[in-house]
Amino acid sequence: MVEVASHVKALAITKSLNALLLKNTSKKDVTVVVELAGSKALSVPEKYRTLRIKANGYARIPYRFGKMNIGWPIALSGRHTAAIRLWSRDPKSKKKVLIANMVVETRSPIFVPELHCMETTEQEQRARKGNSPPVITMSAVKPRTSVPKNTGEVELSWEIRGADEMHDYIFYPGAEVLEPGTFTDAGGWECSCHVTPSSNSYIYTAGPTIIQTLHARNADGEVYEHETIYYTTRVGYHNARCPAGGTIHTDELDTIRGFLEDIDARLRSNALEDLPEFVDDWNRTIEERIGRGELSESARDYMLPEFDDMDYLSGRVGTGSLADDILSAMENVLIYIKPYTLPRGYRAGTLPPERHALCDCVYGRTYHSPGHPDCNWIAVCIGRVSCNGHTGSADALTLLHELYHHATGSGDEMRAVAVSCCVFDYLAPLDW
Repeated sequence: MVEVASHVKALAITKSLNALLLKNTSKKDVTVVVELAGSKALSVPEKYRTLRIKANGYARIPYRFGKMNIGWPIALSGRHTAAIRLWSRDPKSKKKVLIANMVVETRSPIFVPELHCMETTEQEQRARKGNSPPVITMSAVKPRTSVPKNTGEVELSWEIRGADEMHDYIFYPGAEVLEPGTFTDAGGWECSCHVTPSSNSYIYTAGPTIIQTLHARNADGEVYEHETIYYTTRVGYHNARCPAGGTIHTDELDTIRGFLEDIDARLRSNALEDLPEFVDDWNRTIEERIGRGELSESARDYMLPEFDDMDYLSGRVGTGSLADDILSAMENVLIYIKPYTLPRGYRAGTLPPERHALCDCVYGRTYHSPGHPDCNWIAVCIGRVSCNGHTGSADALTLLHELYHHATGSGDEMRAVAVSCCVFDYLAPLDW
């Protein structure tokens, strides 16, 4: 219950299922005007948009979330939020006064208008820019290549320009994997407190997590830059791994393992055998709903095509099918779940300005480097993703979508959608 403290001193607001309940305990009538904000799916009937509540009287503001926007499903565990703002007018000043801002929500799958999951080329290193202060440029790649990498064997290099003093530090996290609700500080550090070479490189072989930090200074300022090389920890499903380095908790590993085991069981039950019928049902549902006037003609943009490799896509386990390829790829997959742990060029702060980082309207990403399978990875945001009025997180459907890209090296989003939704028995057009 919300007690409103303003010129409307006795208006109590209770959030109930699909309605706000208002009680005016004062001796004067109150007029309330409703304003909606956030998700466009939220609606309030017109007759409830302006209410006059009598002294000691009650009122109800019903609301509902309509069908969500048409799009490709990327997660089943979404949450759509919006706000109902209640306004009145101060009887003395006649000014419009905000009485309350009530946040309401509903749970439903997440749809996105387009998908671009595959990362197939190296992102260009963006040098830290400045006028007079020093400039530090770092890179972390597979040795003797330009392929970004921050786990296993990594070649770390840097260049410092315009510095009078340069120092390098190496930090170690206090713990690689944490218990829920805990965090780690630095477990140790080394320092070269002298002018280090303005350019340097070395190869770090797989071992504990290290954080290489550089500090450069001149008369006009100082800058810091760092790169982390992560120890990887097993999630409990074959040799599937996640970067550790004090960034991951045991319950998060349990979540990823649960996703992988769920996908494993569904694939081994030959769920993809139903793919031909599933594609037909998907497209027929869209046509039927357009015919009934429930969807616009533009919904046809989200129909699935005829796949010319359906025998491979829908083959049973043990026949050299897609299911076999995904199950094999799952056994050794590297999965990033934190946006700040991705390799340089793919994490926030190192991306081009026009691209979104993981968890910034992005549920999943897949990196595929032909000829360098040890550099391939998947990223899924199991934390909070906020975008365009909805919040959610990646789930097993998201992970399977990315595993399709990972196992095949293909960026075909329609096949990834069809495969993941079929395996999870989710006919998305019914929810549009």
